[in-house]
Amino acid sequence: MSSLSTGDSGQHNVVRETVFYRLDKLVWEMRQAKSGLEMKLQKTFFSSTPSACTGKELVNWLRVKLLTPSETEALHLANALCRLGFIVPVNERQHTVKLDSSCYRIQRPALWPSRKWDSTSQEYAVYLLKKLEKGRSLEHYEQAALTKLEQVHTSVWANLKVAAKDSLSKYSRGCKVDRDIEDSQDRCFWKVQRPPPSHKPHPRNDIFSRNSVCMEVINLSRKREIIEKKIKFLNVYLDKAKSHSEFAGEKAITILMNHCVNYAQHDPIITKQEMTNPWIAIDEYFYEDLIDLEDKGHTKLELESWRLGFRELLSDPYGKQLFATFLNQEYSLENLHFWDACDDLKRSPQSKIQDKIEKIKRDHLQSSSKYEVNLDRLVLQQTLEEMKTPSRYCMDKAQQHIYTLMKTDCYPRFLKSDLYKSLLAEFIDKRR
Repeated sequence: MSSLSTGDSGQHNVVRETVFYRLDKLVWEMRQAKSGLEMKLQKTFFSSTPSACTGKELVNWLRVKLLTPSETEALHLANALCRLGFIVPVNERQHTVKLDSSCYRIQRPALWPSRKWDSTSQEYAVYLLKKLEKGRSLEHYEQAALTKLEQVHTSVWANLKVAAKDSLSKYSRGCKVDRDIEDSQDRCFWKVQRPPPSHKPHPRNDIFSRNSVCMEVINLSRKREIIEKKIKFLNVYLDKAKSHSEFAGEKAITILMNHCVNYAQHDPIITKQEMTNPWIAIDEYFYEDLIDLEDKGHTKLELESWRLGFRELLSDPYGKQLFATFLNQEYSLENLHFWDACDDLKRSPQSKIQDKIEKIKRDHLQSSSKYEVNLDRLVLQQTLEEMKTPSRYCMDKAQQHIYTLMKTDCYPRFLKSDLYKSLLAEFIDKRR
């Protein structure tokens, strides 16, 4: 195995940590009781294997977990897990995952390569000595390795034997099934760490290369995480959209219902009017020629309609006149004059546009104007800039600003004023 330079070694370590992080997370999910891979008794014609799964079950679980339809990719990943030691084949002669009834187990976390990548020679010596204490024979390469280790660790060899006996005493306390599973896991771990000569050397460098199968693990895991994040985002978005649409629908229905309730008594089709229709009833009141608007009076219903909105008030000539009286008392009549002038500008012929703009500027926009309005500095600058190209709509921003000011400030105070309240209190229906 070729040695790595310092830069290459650091790069491989980064890639290795990334791969192990993904694999560790994947195998940990595989161990979960509810969503993980089910370990059960696998029965065959000749024998039964406890706490194991078949190769086909392993590959199918990976396909579902990684959302990959390709069985080849899932099998590729399962083989990588087996080569690295995360998956333990029950048949020790088999070092790959097959899509048949071959049995496999998950390595215990303490021996995962992500947590114990490099093992010491003394640990290997303890494993071989413990194997001898169990009465099992060593392979030729294991016997040769034990002889060499005894020569290297002569000074601590007695301590290693004691450690092997202590480990064996703890091992013997478990039941037979647990001991068999632990044995197979230990053998698999050391075959990965100290492979026999007949096996290909563990591709520690190649397994983490950019083109290796383990990099495919990263891509598959990232693909799954990205899809899960998208699903989570879409679920949250749909919940918000659903709640927003329900809230917006309820709000719209509430506004519509309030509008219908408020305007119902002012709708001549739904509610009977206080005054009779002169075309279907004889009423001398409608034929008096010398009765002006104020003497003729308004009905109580018309006066109450001013509360429905600022537009309702301005659309009624008598209401507008009363509002002007109130503004005069409040020293803000110039706002209504400016709004009327802008409204008149929109209805003027093209030949009079320039003159009316100049008049509005003299009366309301100059600092020395008699009826100067209080415009925001930015709105005033925009209005003066638009006046350089005269049109019917160059005053729109200023007009909207003054309209909003009257609606939010003057109009609520008018409804609470003594002028309006006294009119409602002293109302007398002149109709007999």
